[in-house]
Amino acid sequence: MILTHRLVGLVALCALAAPSVSADTVVKVGSVLALTGPFASMGEGVDRGAALYMKLNRDKLPKGVSIELIRRDNAGPNPTAAKRLVQEMVVRDQIKYLTGAIFTPDAAAIAPLATEAKLPFILPNASTSSLTRMSPYIVRVSLTQWQLAYPMGEWAAKKGYKTAYIVVADYAPGHDTQEAFTRAFVGKGGQITGVLRIPQNVTDFAPYMQRIKDAKPDMVFMYINSRIAALKAYEAAGLKAAGIQLMGPGDLLNDDEMPAIGTAAEGVITGGIYTSNLVDPSPQNVAFLKAWATEYGADNKPSYLGVTGWDSMDMIFSAIAKLGPDAKPEAILEFLSNWKSDSGARGAISIDPKTRDIVQSVVVNRMENIDGKMMNRRIDVIPDVKDPWKIINPE
Repeated sequence: MILTHRLVGLVALCALAAPSVSADTVVKVGSVLALTGPFASMGEGVDRGAALYMKLNRDKLPKGVSIELIRRDNAGPNPTAAKRLVQEMVVRDQIKYLTGAIFTPDAAAIAPLATEAKLPFILPNASTSSLTRMSPYIVRVSLTQWQLAYPMGEWAAKKGYKTAYIVVADYAPGHDTQEAFTRAFVGKGGQITGVLRIPQNVTDFAPYMQRIKDAKPDMVFMYINSRIAALKAYEAAGLKAAGIQLMGPGDLLNDDEMPAIGTAAEGVITGGIYTSNLVDPSPQNVAFLKAWATEYGADNKPSYLGVTGWDSMDMIFSAIAKLGPDAKPEAILEFLSNWKSDSGARGAISIDPKTRDIVQSVVVNRMENIDGKMMNRRIDVIPDVKDPWKIINPE
């Protein structure tokens, strides 16, 4: 490929021009996130989690080794900008690891570059199942939509819900959510009474909620980007009062959005990988929240993205501590593909070496009003969940 030859050639030229002596061995880590624009809070969550880990764990690196985090803003989703920024970091900065890509289209655009540059690429969010098959250098530390929606479909059916209406954002992760929940729910005897694929830029959900209310399902499973508006419309349209249960993946109730969502969240059931807003947090979560509050203020609450940002950097630090700063990409990839941890805020997580995707528990929570404060109460745990899509669709 022309792109490959140019990329390799430019990297070689930059290597020849690089200084030969340094006080420390600096390992450069690239990060491409949406740090401005309408989804800046998502990029900021990952960025803050990574920065906090780096600040608190410098002593885990070998003596004489430091990390330089090179941050770039693609104001995503913006695949063209994401690809350009990564190519610049590979050529000019000679990054050894890459993390970031909030959105699936951004990660998909970067994937060929990761392959060509043999660049380990850790995903802290982008959740379409097929992404890890787009490059052998992609490792995911976040989640897939199938990993949440499929077990929640089975769980809902087992709990006695007979009919469900599905509401998703009209793009790849939304389509994954729809397919996963449908397959699991119907497979356990449930019936899908309707599906709405809503454009990502929609903020007025009233007409959609009325359509759902008229269908009278037992429950709604929702994956949507404009969560605050959707949840308020669910309550205002009377679906809650009508006894139609709302469920969704964990980020339907992002912790950092709860002040804006308010009591509209009461009674909502989610299946997710992390919440800072939990009645009985684990010791690891307590320690993480204490460190976060010290760094960013007691009123600032991390979402799951703060945790995946932290875990992404933990993976990189662990690889450098084990392999050293000059390890070859193939050795790094082998290490990352077999990585495990039980020290993070999520508890025990691991990477499935066959798929390079995360294995983790899905925690089922119900939002409750406790003394005027909206809090998640854990009502079930589904342990050791792999990505079901890859099990159903083997290579």
